Amino acid sequence: MIDDGRMAPGPLATATGLALTVVLAILSACGSQASEPLPVNGRTPAADGAAPPARVTFTEVYDQVLNRSCLGCHTGIIGQFTGLDMSTKATAYANTVNKSSSRCAPETLVVPGHAESSLLYLKVTSPPCGSLMPQNAPALPQLSLDLIKSWIDEGAPND
Repeated sequence: MIDDGRMAPGPLATATGLALTVVLAILSACGSQASEPLPVNGRTPAADGAAPPARVTFTEVYDQVLNRSCLGCHTGIIGQFTGLDMSTKATAYANTVNKSSSRCAPETLVVPGHAESSLLYLKVTSPPCGSLMPQNAPALPQLSLDLIKSWIDEGAPND
């Protein structure tokens, strides 16, 4: 008994009180420490907590650029004649990523991680050989160029 007539707390009450004290100390410390933001899709969010930009997919590049601007010349028999068939998404990927150019040796069409070394990107911006693509058509808009560059610089992943 305690001097004022109350009963002393038992071992269970003491352990529970201690556990609550520890939990409260941990929780109060969580809000006071700065921590690094967790990566999302391999990218760290901005300091303001905004989500990082999404990675560019090959599907986006194919659907928004290649399919619209390149298939007039780079498909089927014509594509085989021009040296680059991009008639399907799978064929386009297989024929461009880590593949040497048949017309502009010794250039590689897509060097994952290096748009500035990739002939596919150079042919639509500043070709080291041959004509600016798409041939006999307006130059690609900047958004299309940025999409291709981002995809290649991000490693040219196949989705």
